[in-house]
Amino acid sequence: MGKALELMGTTWEQAGILKDAYSDPVLTSQGYLTLNDTLDTPEITVVRSPRLLESGVPGPLMVLPTGLTAQARHHLIGKAVRCHNDFTPDGVRATNDILAWTDGTAWRMSANDYREAVTTLIARGVELPTLNNGPAEATWDPDLAK
Repeated sequence: MGKALELMGTTWEQAGILKDAYSDPVLTSQGYLTLNDTLDTPEITVVRSPRLLESGVPGPLMVLPTGLTAQARHHLIGKAVRCHNDFTPDGVRATNDILAWTDGTAWRMSANDYREAVTTLIARGVELPTLNNGPAEATWDPDLAK
């Protein structure tokens, strides 16, 4: 890609690409990590929402609001990963990707967890959106798509 940009007379920076280790840092409960940093933990919980950093979830957390980035992949190599995401089609797809890359496990993402969450939200009077498409298949729990 670098040569193509040079041929077009465009620099990496003009194209919005940073070539250094500080591009696209990963947010964790230990702070932001770049490629130069080390994640000193054998296991980590990967979540979508930064709000979970405040929730008291035990152990180190990594926040991936847009899915599995290249920097996140770098930091997750060799870690025992558990993953929690939204019960939306995008959340299920992101969880499938994370679990496939890390050979991790889903955390609080079973069909029973989903039913319990829906029951709680309905009891609180929360209006839930209707899915226009069928749910994405969850590789960790086939019953979640039912």
